[in-house]
Amino acid sequence: MIPKIILHFSLKEATGRSTVSTTEAFLLGRMKENVLLIDMDTNGTATNVFAKTFNIKNDFDKSIYKGFAKKDLNSEIVDITENISFIPGGWETNLLSKTIGKNSLSSDLYTLRKLISNIKRKFNYILIDAPSSRDVISSNAIMASDYIFLILENQKLSYTFFSEAVEYLVNLKSKFGCKFKVSGILLYLSRGNISSDANKNFVEESKKKFGKAVLNNFLWYQERANNFNYKGIKTEEIWDERALKMYQSILNEELTRF
Repeated sequence: MIPKIILHFSLKEATGRSTVSTTEAFLLGRMKENVLLIDMDTNGTATNVFAKTFNIKNDFDKSIYKGFAKKDLNSEIVDITENISFIPGGWETNLLSKTIGKNSLSSDLYTLRKLISNIKRKFNYILIDAPSSRDVISSNAIMASDYIFLILENQKLSYTFFSEAVEYLVNLKSKFGCKFKVSGILLYLSRGNISSDANKNFVEESKKKFGKAVLNNFLWYQERANNFNYKGIKTEEIWDERALKMYQSILNEELTRF
């Protein structure tokens, strides 16, 4: 089985990239889909969230850095449940630029994609959590992806970061002929009431500007969802499930974009 490789990308920090990636991996597992999450973020946020979600120690011997060094990801996969696996990240990920940068630029940028192609296990979906930066680490995540969802936040500076992200993707695609598809734009309402005039105008203007590229379901700031980053993904209380319902709606719509 050839997995669908998904990336949520933004050049702006704190736009919910890691939370979306980890939560969607969690939900796909709950849907009985075989899913792999690869933590390429130098902050290791996804690794911390999964460790707390599944109550396991965050002292993994395995890591994405070691996978690159060994040129083998098989040995770095951590199986959490019957359906959910992940490759941990962390501070060592910062060293990847030195590990990767030994060949021609085009060869370096395709390193992750080649490593994923050699994974013998069968996954329906692979989600990559990448840093919000323009470097060899993010470029590897982009080049390895089949479907990319860009995140646009309701702040003035976000349009600048968003435009730069689009330009970054266009340049990679034109120079190296990568085959990823930008499958949609996920709006992130990081402040204000979800039904406020400002947010309604933001959603309306975004849809006018980007048309059908904008997802109908959008991400908005919820304290309970924010707690997932600190306490792990929970399902015990009604507010947990309400937060998960938001991510499930986004995930369901994203799956139709494939």
